[in-house]
Amino acid sequence: CLKCHDFAYVDEHASRFPRHTVSSLLNLAHDLTSPFETETEKARSIFAWLSHNIVYNVQAFMSGNIQHATPESTLHSGLAVCDGYAGLFVHLAQLAGIRQVSKVTGHGKGYGYSVLPPGARPPPPESNHAWNRVYLDGEWRSIDPCWGAGALIGGAWDQRLNSYWFTTDSGEFGARHFPMDDPTNQGLSGRPVTWEEYITEPERPQTFGEFQRLGFDAFGMEPEWNGIPTGQRLSFRVRKRCVHTAGAEDNYVLLLTTSNNTRTPMIPDGKGSWSATVFVPRGSVVTLYYVSKVDNEDGKGMTVQEYEWFCGRKGMMTQGLAKWSPA
Repeated sequence: CLKCHDFAYVDEHASRFPRHTVSSLLNLAHDLTSPFETETEKARSIFAWLSHNIVYNVQAFMSGNIQHATPESTLHSGLAVCDGYAGLFVHLAQLAGIRQVSKVTGHGKGYGYSVLPPGARPPPPESNHAWNRVYLDGEWRSIDPCWGAGALIGGAWDQRLNSYWFTTDSGEFGARHFPMDDPTNQGLSGRPVTWEEYITEPERPQTFGEFQRLGFDAFGMEPEWNGIPTGQRLSFRVRKRCVHTAGAEDNYVLLLTTSNNTRTPMIPDGKGSWSATVFVPRGSVVTLYYVSKVDNEDGKGMTVQEYEWFCGRKGMMTQGLAKWSPA
């Protein structure tokens, strides 16, 4: 399963070739991919290398002074915006023998994006992003090496490998990307999605970095949208992107909190979903946390029953995963 596959061995290999040691793109493509048999592994090695060695050109992006980049110039400078990442990915993939690979341009719901107010007229289609479409081991996949290399946070580049943008399915990818050269953008339903549907989608609950890292599904949350009703009891649910990581030994205790400081454990069903029903005070945000540490030890594998027993007996640390805002 691609969503839960551990690419650590590929990522470690890709880290062995720092940019300043690279003599040519041809040699780099060979070094990155020659140990691997599958096209998916080869593409992953290139994806990981880009995240380790190419830094987003924040100054060019913020100033609007974005210069045309070639694969050679991106390698030389170590700087790129999305077009540079996508172009270098295509070049290295082709040098590695991956024949069906292209750069796609379109709209991305990235830095600076905000949800349209209800009833607002959709803006005309605009292109602000670039990514890749590639045929790997008998399957077409969309990959975003720019977003896979980090994120713009508060105007600064947070450089870190984000595997999510290598393993998304068409629905996950299409929720935040709209290709201008392919009007049959596939949405979560598996059918073509129009620009109007894509750009007017309501706001989903806010998710934090740990939500993605721990393998939760942003499209499997209930309630599905922000703007939840308050002053009543509500049912909440989250699920993993892959059922192969649903076992208790792979997971943490999840807690829902409200403005009255109640902490309600979510109950796992053993199949990758957690649920709980809580009273939401009027105007309250509902935040999802996980218990990351118990007496400074990793909290992974702890059951809800053990959590309830440890409360007041052991020190615990929590980290945020997501939050629902009130209507």
